[in-house]
Amino acid sequence: CQSEMLKGTVMQMAVDIDASLLAVVLARDAKGKVGSGLKRKPMVHVLDLSTGDEIWKHELGSEIEMMPTRWSENDDVGFTLDNYHPPMFISGRLYLFYEGATSFDARTGKIRAREKYKVNESGLALTEAAPVGDEAFIYTSGRGHVRAIQRDSGEVEWEAKDVGMTPELVLAGRVIYARTGGQFTR
Repeated sequence: CQSEMLKGTVMQMAVDIDASLLAVVLARDAKGKVGSGLKRKPMVHVLDLSTGDEIWKHELGSEIEMMPTRWSENDDVGFTLDNYHPPMFISGRLYLFYEGATSFDARTGKIRAREKYKVNESGLALTEAAPVGDEAFIYTSGRGHVRAIQRDSGEVEWEAKDVGMTPELVLAGRVIYARTGGQFTR
């Protein structure tokens, strides 16, 4: 994607139709040799769907490890963010999952909550679950904890510590089930 506003390769997107918002995650120069451990600082742009105007943007504070699109011994290949959960709009917030979990106010870009933990390390995806939610809470995992976050305030209602790596959360009625596991290769 190249425009006067957005430069780089589109890595992931999220849309909130009701709020007329589009989040686009881009990375520049997302090509390299397989095995080179390519890292980039992605840029998140939030756009108004009705006008196309940029509302806010945020560059991630550190470089994150990317994943090759194919295996080649000699050629430069494209790299992606496919080893990360895509961004999500939930209750007026934009959640990113690249170097832990970060919540932004979807309209202003103000960081509401930030928890930093490794998502990938040395070719292994330290898998955390995609967030799940109901009318009142968003349930997330990270660093061996499972949390219930209030949708209206963003405050943590409860936290289960020392659960271990949690690659899957399933919400069934008022019960949340966590599948625990270890590391996964890309």
